[in-house]
Amino acid sequence: MLDYAVVISTAYTLLSHVENKFRHPDVITGILSMLSMGAGNILQVVMVTWAVNVLELLNEASKNKLVLQN
Repeated sequence: MLDYAVVISTAYTLLSHVENKFRHPDVITGILSMLSMGAGNILQVVMVTWAVNVLELLNEASKNKLVLQN
C-alpha cells in the first residue's frame, strides 16, 4: 500500500508542476530509474526522483539568491 501511495503522490507532483513534462529532469530521472531498477524497486526509484527534485530546488534557490544580490 505504501508503494502505491508513494508512486501516486510522486507522479502527481512531477506531472503537475512543470510545463514541458517529458524534458523535465525529474521526469527523465524517474523514467530512467524505473527502466534501470525495475518496478520491483519502486521506492528506490521514487527516492532517486525526489533527490533530483531537491537538487533542482537548491539550484533554483541559489540562482534566485544571485539575482536578488545583483
